[in-house]
Amino acid sequence: MNRLRRLVPTYARIPIRPRRLRPLSIPVPVQRTISTSHTPWSRPHLVFPATPTKDQSYATQLLPLPDPPVQPAAKALLVLYVPYESTKWPSHLEIEDDLVDRLGKVVALNGVRLVVAYDGGSTEGIEQVYRAKLLVPGGLVESFPSITQSTLTTSDFLGTLASVSTKPTSQTPYTEILVCTHGARDCRCSDIGGDLVLALRAEVERRGEVLLPSGEEAEREENTSGVPRWKITECAHVGGHKWAANAISIPSLTFLSNLRPSHAPLLIDHLVNPEDAELKRQLWKEHFRGVIGQRVEEQVTSWETGIANPAAETESMVDTDSSPAPPPERTPLVVRFTTHDGATHDVRGYEGESLMEIAKREGLGAVEGTCGGHCECATCHMYIPYKLIDPPYTGLVPDLTDAEEDMLDYALGVREEESRLGCRIAVNEGLSEWSLGGKGVELPQY
Repeated sequence: MNRLRRLVPTYARIPIRPRRLRPLSIPVPVQRTISTSHTPWSRPHLVFPATPTKDQSYATQLLPLPDPPVQPAAKALLVLYVPYESTKWPSHLEIEDDLVDRLGKVVALNGVRLVVAYDGGSTEGIEQVYRAKLLVPGGLVESFPSITQSTLTTSDFLGTLASVSTKPTSQTPYTEILVCTHGARDCRCSDIGGDLVLALRAEVERRGEVLLPSGEEAEREENTSGVPRWKITECAHVGGHKWAANAISIPSLTFLSNLRPSHAPLLIDHLVNPEDAELKRQLWKEHFRGVIGQRVEEQVTSWETGIANPAAETESMVDTDSSPAPPPERTPLVVRFTTHDGATHDVRGYEGESLMEIAKREGLGAVEGTCGGHCECATCHMYIPYKLIDPPYTGLVPDLTDAEEDMLDYALGVREEESRLGCRIAVNEGLSEWSLGGKGVELPQY
């Protein structure tokens, strides 16, 4: 099946999953009722606008999250606020907006993750002047009221990215929840994510707390009442649309997935009482996807602590040898990459490590690995000849799966018989030797 699919040009393939088809016109505002029962946070039913794809989005079976559920290592999160509605964004916003494109590359080279969020307002006659916030778990590092093309080359901006501390410089005066509603890649994000946005806003208002509107002015207003303030913001693709709805909470930078509108009360309860072990356990057990800004081992610890049952742990405490097992030895291997400008880079990787991880660590090309290596974003697109699948090279790279081929439909600059996702290919001795015999693994410009 896969061998036959390779013979069909990408542009000639017809998507076989109806869920990816997007309506071409504005949906008729029909209403449908969605149950929000979630014991013990049961609330009355909420009514959301229907779309032609919504029933199918909710009918999709929930998939188990990665184990362990972690995000790619990053020093910090930069949230860029733009006036474009995320539900109307193209599959790749960087194609339409060169500032977003350049900024994404600059922050990636500095080990910072970028998320683009909708800030409200009109796009008519607008110039490329956006605002941004640089965050680490726990709070704010720096606010940038004006991000332009010239900002990206200033020493102040680059110095801030390069020297991000693990400790925030100030606290955010409100709690913000970023929810992915970007449906151009998968309608589940806009259908379910959009409903989650409405449910969260309704829950905040039901509690009589302050729901901040879009825009920086509302954020700067002093909180004189002492009532908790919230901001529910729509954002772009954050990785893992098959686990929609996806959300990132600020200031904790906790990433949650497989959310439904019925989880809104539980999520708000947890953010109001982050130290409540039972609330955390019930939410994290099925929805935790990691913490942006933490090292991988720190995320694993956060995960294990969050889902732990304190009562069961107390009963099972026994005096045993708790010394950690030594980390397995990894064989270092050199891999050659060639960037779009023809420059070759011989870099060190480790046997079993993915090409995406190596290229991202070395800041090569436009490799981002937004989804964390789960075959969900096509931002680790690379060129590796398909001949390496077959004899006499058998074993150097795995065959394409249907999931990888489907995701390559979203990649830019696809080459027949060469395009692969770097997250799907692990380095081995044979692949290392092959790469050093020529150009090696080629990287596209975008």
